[in-house]
Amino acid sequence: MDSYEYEKEHEKYIDSIVEKYENSVKDNVSVFFDTEDFEALINFYQSARDYTTALSVVNQALNQYPFSTSLMINKAMVLADVKRFAEAIRLLDKILLIDSNDIEIYIAKADILSFQGKYMSAVKILEDRIPFLSNKEDIVFVYLQMADCYEDGLKYDKVFECLTKSLEIDPNNEEALGRINYCVKITGEYEKSKKFHEEYTDKNPYSIFAWCNLSSAYAGLEQYDEAIDALKNALAIDDTIDFIHHDLVDLYLSNNQPEDALEAVNEYEELFGYDEFSFILYAECYRSMDNLRMAKYYYKRALNLNSNMSSIYYELGMIYEEEGELGISFAHLQKAIELDELNCDYLIDAAKIAQELDKNEKALEFLDNAFSIDKTRFEIYLIQAQSYLNLNDADNAIEALENGMALSANKDELQFAHIAITYFLGFEKEAIQQLCLLLAEIPEKASELLEILPELKNHPDIIHLLG
Repeated sequence: MDSYEYEKEHEKYIDSIVEKYENSVKDNVSVFFDTEDFEALINFYQSARDYTTALSVVNQALNQYPFSTSLMINKAMVLADVKRFAEAIRLLDKILLIDSNDIEIYIAKADILSFQGKYMSAVKILEDRIPFLSNKEDIVFVYLQMADCYEDGLKYDKVFECLTKSLEIDPNNEEALGRINYCVKITGEYEKSKKFHEEYTDKNPYSIFAWCNLSSAYAGLEQYDEAIDALKNALAIDDTIDFIHHDLVDLYLSNNQPEDALEAVNEYEELFGYDEFSFILYAECYRSMDNLRMAKYYYKRALNLNSNMSSIYYELGMIYEEEGELGISFAHLQKAIELDELNCDYLIDAAKIAQELDKNEKALEFLDNAFSIDKTRFEIYLIQAQSYLNLNDADNAIEALENGMALSANKDELQFAHIAITYFLGFEKEAIQQLCLLLAEIPEKASELLEILPELKNHPDIIHLLG
């Protein structure tokens, strides 16, 4: 039975036992379920967030199977779902008195502690069990669970450590290989990843995902030739994985090799036939060659195959902006947002173009939505301030910049914009004082940032400060 057939059979099984259970409740009759049935029912109601029914099921199950450790663990997890954490922990401690060797109990306890934000306590419970484990699969599983706890606690350096330890025990663990690359992209520890995966591929030269991870590490270090070679090694092992071909095209483009990128797209089409993704890749190639006409042609061909891809509307919108067709650009960005309302980049770029079209109220609407998604993006506040100024509302412009300086890590441009508004409002002395203080902190940005206020380049205080 293949995975699709198994999934269909499993769906039928779940539907049948749910119907059987709910009919028994409605008719107030007792029916037989084995422990596997009960666990499937509990998982179903947990997934549906119907924790009241999940708790009823697990209590009924324990009445029928009072000594089932797995059912008691299930009850603890349902109790945690409804934030009855103390009861859940007490129940798990009770189970440990019966069976102190079942690793699932410790994992459940760690999960509940993580739910409460007690990540280091969760890690300690798991770490303390490792010396007592003899089964390699259990040790690998515990390291992966520890990685979960560290990830929940945003300790990505420790996530990397746990994943590499699990791979030392089980080099073929695809979950660990997949997660390690995500972790490295967050931490930026590309050098560490490069060293690990170089050693790993020496010992495991047929690991496709390891070659992909090594390629990603090289790319993060901007060593594109090596990154390309690593991906070619992955394709030499198996050339039927489509995303590797996509990544290879991206690497060629990053390495300023558009002709090689086009050849890689051709090879992709020979293997998989044309689809929206091949057309998108063609469009990216032509765009990198500044052939915007062909880029638009292939993006539109991709839309003909899949009209629900927000990214295509966005890319077309940015091309039309580049060509000065702001109205058409704005329409495409609006469609991209309609398809993906939570994409901050779409909202910010749409706000910029709305502003250029003198649609300042619409720009502010987009920026309010962007703020609700990611309030750390400094561009939000710069565009907000400009839109308010366009509406002759200097007070709100200043307030937007002050909010940005409090919430965004990139404060330099916001501070200079704030000084510029202060200056143009007639508070010249205050603006000069603020500018002198800021340039004393970041003199290396003087020429770049003084472009905002060219009138002050020849001011005696600024000339004195910059020597």
